[in-house]
Amino acid sequence: FERQNPDYNKPAETQPTVQPAPQEEPYIGMTAEQVLKSTWGKPSEINKTTTQYCVYEQWVYRGYRKNKYIYLEDGIVTAIQE
Repeated sequence: FERQNPDYNKPAETQPTVQPAPQEEPYIGMTAEQVLKSTWGKPSEINKTTTQYCVYEQWVYRGYRKNKYIYLEDGIVTAIQE
């Protein structure tokens, strides 16, 4: 009497390949966290102004020929300057 392994004929389980989410360009309405994961990534410098109403931030991206800027109000992108 030969004992058969019931799992012998089952296909090997494979781990699903997880593709990283494609990076996108920053856009108005993004959160600060989304910008950090965008194609622009981490800024070279952050200038911050706090008022009684809001926290304003200017994220500076230093470039070879020109700088780019992202403006946030309370962590949400409100303007982009290229």
